[in-house]
Amino acid sequence: MTTGGKSQRKRLRALSSLLLIGRSRLKVRKATERMILDAAENSLKIQADRWRFCIAPKIMPAAGLDDNAIDARTIYIDSFGATDDYDSLRQAFAQLAR
Repeated sequence: MTTGGKSQRKRLRALSSLLLIGRSRLKVRKATERMILDAAENSLKIQADRWRFCIAPKIMPAAGLDDNAIDARTIYIDSFGATDDYDSLRQAFAQLAR
């Protein structure tokens, strides 16, 4: 009944390895999200909303406040790309730190 033979087994093996790589990327991404949200929860200046996966300042600046009074190094993260991993995020933030 099986007509594929050895080449079919190779294709199935390649498929299972691709699924394994995809799952490991997903685990890394979830770990990165968890790491960022944990750091935000421990911060005195920002708060994390785990249900919406967003980060915001704990105290919003008052309207009309001088721009110099606001921390110029504040970074607001709206979302991550599907292909982002720990290394790509670290490189992106390293460019902002310069």
